[in-house]
Amino acid sequence: MVVENKLTKKLYRRLMLRDLFLGSKSSLFILLLYIMWWRILYTITKIGQLKTNIPIFIGISFLLLLMVIHIFVTYCKLVKREINAKPVHPNFWKWTVILFSLVTMVGGYYVGSNAVNFNGALAWKIQELKTETLVKLENDNFYTTKLDGIIDSVNEKMKLEPYLMTNDLRIDFEKDGTIAEIYIYIYGFDQDKKLQSGYLIYFDKTKDNKVKIHKQDWNGEGTTVYDPNNDLSIVINMLKWIPVKEEVKRWNEGRYAVLYKGIRNWGITRDGIHYIDEKGKAIPSIADPGNSGPTISLYIPGKEDMIPPQRYIYKPFFREE
Repeated sequence: MVVENKLTKKLYRRLMLRDLFLGSKSSLFILLLYIMWWRILYTITKIGQLKTNIPIFIGISFLLLLMVIHIFVTYCKLVKREINAKPVHPNFWKWTVILFSLVTMVGGYYVGSNAVNFNGALAWKIQELKTETLVKLENDNFYTTKLDGIIDSVNEKMKLEPYLMTNDLRIDFEKDGTIAEIYIYIYGFDQDKKLQSGYLIYFDKTKDNKVKIHKQDWNGEGTTVYDPNNDLSIVINMLKWIPVKEEVKRWNEGRYAVLYKGIRNWGITRDGIHYIDEKGKAIPSIADPGNSGPTISLYIPGKEDMIPPQRYIYKPFFREE
């Protein structure tokens, strides 16, 4: 008989808790918050916008937690006073269970779809984490390590292809040479000069002390064609030859940058233009009346219009008459 009473009391408490969670008016408010919670979660995984959506998501989660705590407090009071919880309707809890289950399945499906096939921000983030490699720079002083030091650090972590090419490179550095930011995209070609990989190399001193590398596999199916006149070795050598540390002294600013965007044509512009040959030797401006070629720009970020950048154009095998 004692056992039956214990079971009856245990069942009674379960039913009371069920009615409070699923059969009361509070259930409708919890359901509404639950729908909003999934809606915000879907937005986050679809388009991101974390600065706006994360505070809303945390706020709704906090309200849900408060409602759960409120129900447990109410449950404890009712049990202590041995008062029954009155459901809105005897079968109301069944419909609440169905609605919660339906919202969970629909929300889970749409959020899950944002995690695959690059359908949303979540899928891109997962892909980023899967392809991201972190590299510690052996030397973070641009005056001494230059570009070849950065590439060597990358190559030690992941083997690069024999032929490399870039048309998108920017390195920001401080007055003392400390590297502040790096943004480079490199194309990797195999021995047959077919595109195999792409490497996004990124570094921001204010966010991390390691260089991030994201590898994209092309497996010979990319459309970018290898151009020997735009080989990465040209950029590496040019940055070895250009006296960056001496050149920036003329400006006496706190931050500088080098930029490479591939083969450029500067038209009739001659201001700040320099030519260098395959040995790093400065050559006269008559080297190219067309004023074009692989170009590295040395400048002050944000002041390009006020202080003209110094541009270095690669002119190999020039010989004066």
